[in-house]
Amino acid sequence: MVGPMSGIGAPLGVIRHFTQHHGEFTLKLREKKLSFTGDDYEITTPDGRPFLIMKGKVFSLRNRKLLCDAQGQPILNIRDQIFTLFKQFRIYAGETEEPEICHVKRHFSMLGDKLSVHFQNFDGREVELLVKGSILDRHAEIYAGDIVVARIHRKFMNVGEVFFDQQTYYLTVGPGVDAAMMAAVCVCLDEVANEKN
Repeated sequence: MVGPMSGIGAPLGVIRHFTQHHGEFTLKLREKKLSFTGDDYEITTPDGRPFLIMKGKVFSLRNRKLLCDAQGQPILNIRDQIFTLFKQFRIYAGETEEPEICHVKRHFSMLGDKLSVHFQNFDGREVELLVKGSILDRHAEIYAGDIVVARIHRKFMNVGEVFFDQQTYYLTVGPGVDAAMMAAVCVCLDEVANEKN
């Protein structure tokens, strides 16, 4: 049994609005592979209330994805960096292309997928998070130093998901951790897993 995540003392992330929860906060990310782009996700609370929407962009040279709030307003956009040795993603505010507010990079590891996440926190600190685990094995944890700030696990596929080629993930973020940024990191990890398949 995995224990609860403790608070980290100060809000952590790039969008302050999405850090305003005082306990652990769980989101359900459901990939819709039969969408026109193949990169759309429904992001809801576990009881099905809309929270965020991830939209893939059709014919995008950099495999761009747009993260929107429940009303469809752009929050973040993720760009897959092409022509790099290891998978990298650059994240920007809204629909802008500059400045970069977060950088996600895959690293080689014999023990599973390992990603680093670099961003400037609200208080101006430069922060590095490490994502350790394997979405192929259905779990990963996101660390700030030695503290787990978020957990990702993939639900075992049921018959409907196999038929419609969908995947469902659960993302639990710790108190004061930016749920929108963590959702974007979860999508990056899923992209790494898809590349390996």
